[in-house]
Amino acid sequence: MALKLNDSLPILFVHQSFQFSSPCSGLVNMMNFNTVIEDTTNSWDNTRMEYRVPMTGTYYVDLNIVVRSGNTVEVNVVVNGDRKFRLLKFGREHTRSEIISKGGLVQMSKNDILTIRYRGCVIADDMVSSMSILLVP
Repeated sequence: MALKLNDSLPILFVHQSFQFSSPCSGLVNMMNFNTVIEDTTNSWDNTRMEYRVPMTGTYYVDLNIVVRSGNTVEVNVVVNGDRKFRLLKFGREHTRSEIISKGGLVQMSKNDILTIRYRGCVIADDMVSSMSILLVP
């Protein structure tokens, strides 16, 4: 079954700028997707690093996160403070950064707040971290 996108429904595609360095620590940080490619409902807030859900429904959330070589990273999709799913990558020695990816369905209500929180070292070098969110019709 194919999914046909309707640009009158919520669609978001954001990524980090090239050569953007995120804080690298054991503390929880907010993922900074500072480049908006598509946002049909103007729901992404670059300053607060959050997505305000424009309408109630089931959303597909897809993450592609660039992890600095040799580091352990945990990335969480959080809605109103509750973790919905996570990505986890354990450190291994590689000569360059690598990408971890995951997508999932998340039921959300209008005005819910979705954020991406991480612990560890993410980076944008010759690859970029990205996030896509779309309402499943």
